[in-house]
Amino acid sequence: MEYHSSQIVSLGREKYAIPRKNLKELVRIPAAEVKQKIDNVGTSPVVRLRQKFLPLIDLADVLGIGKTYGACDEQVKEDRIKQIADRRSLGRLTTGQNPLPGDKNDFVGRQEQDRGTSRSSAVNIAIVYSDAYEYGLVVDKFHDSEEIPVFPAGRYIAPSKIYLGTTILKSQEAALVMDIDHVARGGDLSRIAETIADAVSHDATLRPQTDFETLSLLTFRNAGTECFAVDLDAVERLERFKCSDFEKTGTREFVQYRGGVLPVFELSQAIRCGELNHAERQDVIVFKHGGTLAGLKVRPPIDTIELRGKIDTSIFNTPPVRGSIILNDNTVLLLDVPALAHLIQGGDA
Repeated sequence: MEYHSSQIVSLGREKYAIPRKNLKELVRIPAAEVKQKIDNVGTSPVVRLRQKFLPLIDLADVLGIGKTYGACDEQVKEDRIKQIADRRSLGRLTTGQNPLPGDKNDFVGRQEQDRGTSRSSAVNIAIVYSDAYEYGLVVDKFHDSEEIPVFPAGRYIAPSKIYLGTTILKSQEAALVMDIDHVARGGDLSRIAETIADAVSHDATLRPQTDFETLSLLTFRNAGTECFAVDLDAVERLERFKCSDFEKTGTREFVQYRGGVLPVFELSQAIRCGELNHAERQDVIVFKHGGTLAGLKVRPPIDTIELRGKIDTSIFNTPPVRGSIILNDNTVLLLDVPALAHLIQGGDA
């Protein structure tokens, strides 16, 4: 029996596990932003994320089950909206004409309590990797990550090939473990990717804009109210370990990880900042630098953001800090990962 670190999601009342090795990030698009973030290229749904389009696969479609949503009374009800992009007015990428007022496809004029514009219209997307593609998997809800046992799929489940096996969650609920590669095949991802690539190649307005600076960041806390961020491209993965998983040899701290050893550090080892307090669970950002992996202990909330603008280097600009931004009235210091790795490795030698 194998154990996998997995992200738990749900469709309706059923829960599923996505292996963390296939997971890049979790994205929740509020109802008010669906119009800007989700559209159709041809008949294929896509999400605009950090100036590129990612194919969307609705897990409910792949599994062949009815779509549901969490209503205001916390009941699970049937979702009558069949297309993801139909949860807002039709956009520029959509083939066909914009709907006329009063048309059955006119979602702009719906009242606040209606499905198309209510808070429950938010779209939850797990950004995952398959063999050759990165795509968004649409689910109803996100739950906690868990280290789960994976049991072989039974004879009734194995033929579908979209499940790695079954598991029992901490809540004692049974769940199916998804095979992300086979989900991509079941969702006809290769055809969707070709459709997107063809549309972008023939329409220059769909290509990333270069007349502004786009910052794609992973934000996190250190000690107290200290806020930091790193370039999202520098992040290999986000993991969570039990404190009992960490081992120490002299001043070096590490954890067993993917059949090897992952060195783990605190930010206070590189810059003047607070030291982390011990907790039962510890979040770790895994970076890849110089062909090796290293982990940085952090505190939640951990989030991904996309900003347009410039980094302020007038005050905070001493490596590994490369500047600052203001986010939600908080000063967030931006860290340069190569410089951070150099300082930590130098101090650890």
